[in-house]
Amino acid sequence: MLSQVGIDRVINTAHRLGITAPLSRNLSLALGTSEVTLVELVAAYNALAGGGLWVEPWGIEEIKDQSGIVLFKAKPERSAVLTPETAYIITDMLKSVITDGTGRKAQVLGRPLAGKTGTTDDFRNALFIGFSPELTAGVWVGYDSNHTLGRGATGAETALPAWIAFMEQALRDKPVSDFQRPAGVVMVPMDRVTGQPAQAGSSNAVEAAFRVGDESGD
Repeated sequence: MLSQVGIDRVINTAHRLGITAPLSRNLSLALGTSEVTLVELVAAYNALAGGGLWVEPWGIEEIKDQSGIVLFKAKPERSAVLTPETAYIITDMLKSVITDGTGRKAQVLGRPLAGKTGTTDDFRNALFIGFSPELTAGVWVGYDSNHTLGRGATGAETALPAWIAFMEQALRDKPVSDFQRPAGVVMVPMDRVTGQPAQAGSSNAVEAAFRVGDESGD
């Protein structure tokens, strides 16, 4: 897919999503062979949760003096980097990581979620980045020395449990809500085996998001 879309287009999109780390201009980029910080990754995923709006990460919200006078208030940069339709379609794909993929343990939270696990060669790094309509969070597990975590230390086994524990507390008092589908997106039953529109009554049918006009495949 990277070859078909074009490496430069993918890199440009990553830059729009706030990735400033050097990205290798080769097909292995699809496998995550370029190093990126967790903060930048979380901000990029947060743009999907926000309907295509990227928000600059910040650490200090506000500073007040002893009298309560505000001395500093964060004013993060905000930029529309994806259309709401594109953000929703990618989010819909990432929801399947929770419903049918490596992030299925997160179903214990009982709410709509999207995300992605990650594991590097020799189990040196494990991560999970996920989001609800209200909150985006990321967990990385690894050594500064880049030593292996040990066989089986995948993102699903190592980072995801910590992410679930955090989100359980952070969303405890939040009402359950789903991601809002833009008017320009339709849901189409697709055959998970053939990748083609599903026949009526097919047991392999799964709904997938398409931009209006693209659902026919023309």
